[in-house]
Amino acid sequence: MKLQDISSQVKKEFNNLASHPLQSWEWGDFREKMGVKIIRLGIFKGNKLVETSQISIHDIPHTKYKIGYLPKGQVPSKKMLEEIYDIGQKNGCIFIKLEPNIINESSGIYNSLK
Repeated sequence: MKLQDISSQVKKEFNNLASHPLQSWEWGDFREKMGVKIIRLGIFKGNKLVETSQISIHDIPHTKYKIGYLPKGQVPSKKMLEEIYDIGQKNGCIFIKLEPNIINESSGIYNSLK
């Protein structure tokens, strides 16, 4: 398996794996137009995209630090978590908030972890 930054060539596959509209390619494009840095990652098995993450990077006013936010994504694999950690280091993040979508077994509805 290979982890890499995602290009627009796999936009359709990326959206098929998105677990929530906040993880869609279009939401990332919107946030970029608002001045927010977006990092899209994917894990490929051969040529097939099997896991994605879209992380937004936000400045903390009046400091040199930033925070990262991964809203409503899949529960990340160990390999993806390692890359998220590296992204935090490279971007001067004091933390990256992960807010995965999980399914409530009794209702069948997706909820965030609390």
